[in-house]
Amino acid sequence: MLVDDEPFNLYAIMLVLKASASSLGYSSSFIDDIVDQELSGTEAVRQVVENQKEYKLIITDLSMPIMDGYQTAIKIRQYFAENALN
Repeated sequence: MLVDDEPFNLYAIMLVLKASASSLGYSSSFIDDIVDQELSGTEAVRQVVENQKEYKLIITDLSMPIMDGYQTAIKIRQYFAENALN
């Protein structure tokens, strides 16, 4: 999952991921299928909790309004600990 309050940053990171995937023989649509994008920490936490989705990697902006990247990570980790998930 990518979390950033700036849409351009999400776009730029996706471009890098797609270029990397392409160099490894994967299509860019592969990245679209496996990478979720959220515009706030609050939305990232909601995505994890409502969909009970486990992510192998979450890349987040540390400086976001309302809920920064640190708070987002803490909330997601608390959710997994409280629900006996990995």
